[in-house]
Amino acid sequence: MSKTLVEPGYIVRHTVSGSAVVAGEVLGPIATNERFRIAKVAGAVGVDVACYEAGVHELAATTTDVWADGDKLYFDPATDKLTDVAGALKEIGTARGAKANGETTAKVLLNNTPLPAGY
Repeated sequence: MSKTLVEPGYIVRHTVSGSAVVAGEVLGPIATNERFRIAKVAGAVGVDVACYEAGVHELAATTTDVWADGDKLYFDPATDKLTDVAGALKEIGTARGAKANGETTAKVLLNNTPLPAGY
């Protein structure tokens, strides 16, 4: 089971394609809606797995990057890490908390999607 979730998030079904996924793996951006997903559980190709499409998640981050709470974050599929350097990367969400040089993980509000009150 994924251990990235810090605050609750929506769960959607995702059919695994290309290669198997592991719990906590970042998927996307998904072509149909340009949103990222994080696998809640592992799954083989062709299997539907539960994935988070919202919520706050703690993910690996580029060690030398520094950012403030609320900054836009991007996902680099080449390194499987968060970064604040956009380049050609897609935005994954908003920083939840500041990140200092040397820190290896950071919290991100996935797809900038807060949950409704009482969720």
